[in-house]
Amino acid sequence: MNKPTLLLLDEPSTGVDPDSRRFMWKNINELSNSGHRYNMILTTHSMEEAEVLCDRVGWLKHGSFVCIGNPEKLKIKYSPGYKLHIKFDEQVINQNKDRNNINVIFQIISGLIDGFSNYSNFIMDNPALESHISALITVVNKIKYNTKKIILIQIGKDFSFELMLNIIQERKYILFSDILNMRNADNNISEIIISMESLDNILTSFI
Repeated sequence: MNKPTLLLLDEPSTGVDPDSRRFMWKNINELSNSGHRYNMILTTHSMEEAEVLCDRVGWLKHGSFVCIGNPEKLKIKYSPGYKLHIKFDEQVINQNKDRNNINVIFQIISGLIDGFSNYSNFIMDNPALESHISALITVVNKIKYNTKKIILIQIGKDFSFELMLNIIQERKYILFSDILNMRNADNNISEIIISMESLDNILTSFI
């Protein structure tokens, strides 16, 4: 009300319902972008709140900062991995597939991606996945030399993975560009999305 130069906000949205929280965030952002210069220090346990409201974030551990900086730059610097989401075009497939052939491609993909072995029964019972997994093998073979590990998160009509990379930061952008260009080069692929780990996941690496 008095337009102070410094606002201290101590967990402002704790215990607030989602609609009120969004209303509060909107007003805080409007204050920070108003003509009057407000400096704000906010404490929160919500990484989503920190990402929405803060230009710089810092994590305290035993009373000392373990890191501090712009949220996006911190994600780039400390992200342990990336998420890769691939969606293939729906195809009319003969359900009477050769189970031996399905088993062969399953063995190949299980050797490339961690976690596929947990879905052996699901894949053998869904022969329509054969063409998708065959297309997925092509994608993985193009990126496997730049990854330490590829971990399956979700399987179905869409596939989601966690990528653990083994390349320098500058090379990552070239790799991501190559992955995104696969959509134009492969008619089987309808969507590819690459995203960084959330601030929540990155925080666990400091605990």
